[in-house]
Amino acid sequence: MYFEHVIQVNDLNKPLLAVIPRDTLWRGLLRRAERPQDFLPDLAQGEIIERGDGWFRRVVQMGTLQVHDRVTLHPGQRLQYDTAAGEGYPASSLTVSIEEPEADALFVRFVYQSELPEQVPAGSEVDYIAYLKSAYQQMDIDTLVTLRRMVEAGELE
Repeated sequence: MYFEHVIQVNDLNKPLLAVIPRDTLWRGLLRRAERPQDFLPDLAQGEIIERGDGWFRRVVQMGTLQVHDRVTLHPGQRLQYDTAAGEGYPASSLTVSIEEPEADALFVRFVYQSELPEQVPAGSEVDYIAYLKSAYQQMDIDTLVTLRRMVEAGELE
């Protein structure tokens, strides 16, 4: 499965909306990786179990599901999540990139890839892939809403 979408962070045509600086956006995206519970308080609890130069390994507990992944940092640019396969789910990756086509016009691109088939299996009653893509997109929108709230509260200074 491949899914990609982009979310606008700063809309320069809306002067009443505070502009989030690139370095603050980076700190927020890094915080999401290091402390997913700050963004999904009812769903996730994360713990960093190993840290190296430009990367860390973490375990994220989501209900009864335990996910192990490695996050590679490209400071100020992107984060690469590589998730190991587990019971009931395949290996996957997520790349979160900051894009700035013009000064202060920030966007975040989310690219999800996994070994799940793109097509719904024959006889399946549920389009699981469409549901998953929709859930990913909503989670990412919620992330940026939470990040903006953190900025307004001075939590990412």
